Amino acid sequence: MSGETTSRGQTRQETINRKPAAASSYAAIFLSLLAAAVLVLGSLVGATIAAVGALITTVSVYRGRQKGVTLGALMTTGAIVAAGVLGAPPAPLLGATGCAILAWDIGSSAIDIGQTLGHNADTARLEAVRAAFSLFVTSTTATVGYAIYVLAGDGQPMTALVLLILGAVIIIAVYRQ
Repeated sequence: MSGETTSRGQTRQETINRKPAAASSYAAIFLSLLAAAVLVLGSLVGATIAAVGALITTVSVYRGRQKGVTLGALMTTGAIVAAGVLGAPPAPLLGATGCAILAWDIGSSAIDIGQTLGHNADTARLEAVRAAFSLFVTSTTATVGYAIYVLAGDGQPMTALVLLILGAVIIIAVYRQ
């Protein structure tokens, strides 16, 4: 809160709106929904579970609940693993995984930015740089994971690739703490 003195010598209090940053919130919601939509190409069961994860992510980003965003991302990740176990092809699994990771990271960032700088602060550049870096790390991880999958040859299930990427997400989550 910041105080401002009026002409009568009284202090007027202004509150800072701590809602999540707008652009990152919209991006996180879009990406979580996109993860579910992409997963339809591989598994309807996985897509249904991912849609519930997207709903949790959407509500949590809107309300500024960090744990809810993480729960939504974990549910979507579980849906991706389930789709992989059910035999979904690699492309939808990788696409959905990338979208889920980005939704989690950007959604968490939106909440952090809102709590730190406030919803009304001009954060467009900060959000864009943060999202671009997250996209770079996620796409690089997915590319390396897919290369390992291709080079490993026959006999390696797609689930191994999804679990490899999930391991990278866990490492990122630990470093964020």
